[in-house]
Amino acid sequence: MKTTFKATILTLCFMFLSASILPACSFVPPLPPINSSTQSESSSLKNSATESSSVGESSAESSEESSISSAESSVDSSACETERVLDGVKYTLSQDGTQYTVTGYDGEKTSLSIASEIDGLPVTVIGKKAFYEGKSLTEVTIGSSITDIEEYAFAYCENLTALVIPDNVTMIGGHAFAHCHRVEKVKIGNGVTELGDWSFYYCHALTSVIIGDSVSKIGVGAFNECFNLESIVLGIGLQSFGGGAFWMCARLKDVYYVGSPREWGEVDTGANTELTSAKRHYYVENEEDVKNDGGSYWHYDENGEIALW
Repeated sequence: MKTTFKATILTLCFMFLSASILPACSFVPPLPPINSSTQSESSSLKNSATESSSVGESSAESSEESSISSAESSVDSSACETERVLDGVKYTLSQDGTQYTVTGYDGEKTSLSIASEIDGLPVTVIGKKAFYEGKSLTEVTIGSSITDIEEYAFAYCENLTALVIPDNVTMIGGHAFAHCHRVEKVKIGNGVTELGDWSFYYCHALTSVIIGDSVSKIGVGAFNECFNLESIVLGIGLQSFGGGAFWMCARLKDVYYVGSPREWGEVDTGANTELTSAKRHYYVENEEDVKNDGGSYWHYDENGEIALW
């Protein structure tokens, strides 16, 4: 009887404990088995993600390269716009974008005209050594907007035969036409104020020069060693000569001065024996104004040629 009662009590306790503990436990279902189909899908997803990432990176790189290329193209285009080449002559735009300078020449033309303007902007300067050793050139026409011809601009253009400097040019730099061995005649317009030092040095075929009224100074050695120079016309504005301006010009025999003997007396001729030893002729426009003083007087005839009264 006691044994049965104990058994019953134990059974009830066990039931009570089971009822209070089991509901608090979480049930974790077993993982499904991994088959080949699941592995394939997983692999596809991974590959897809990798490819998507690669495409994104490639697209980003392509976009970046395109931007860089576009920027470089823009820079190159901007650089090209500052230079123009016409007939082998290189024109360079000034930094302020208002004018062009002739900066080089690599053409083969014998006769050349320098532009007066490009895209509506004036060409104002023939730069230093722009046509240096331009051996193919025999004739050059200087544009109507050029004001400055800089140092050595046409030096060693050994085949130039004639040269006309228009009135718009105001400055001729040192050695600008030095060693132009075949230039025979030079005419300098009424705009230039000064001939730079050695500007026509060793132009040994040069026979005649006409210098306009605006020139006030002829620089040192300007016509030095122009062995065949025979005559020169000097404008009324002339004030001084640099030393040796006509050194070795032994054939210089006629100086046609656009002024009177009194005005010539005010010019500083410097150390230029060849110049002062030549015969001077003074300009008189009308024959009736010629003075009977033993001097020599000249004028331009109807053809624009020099003629003595």
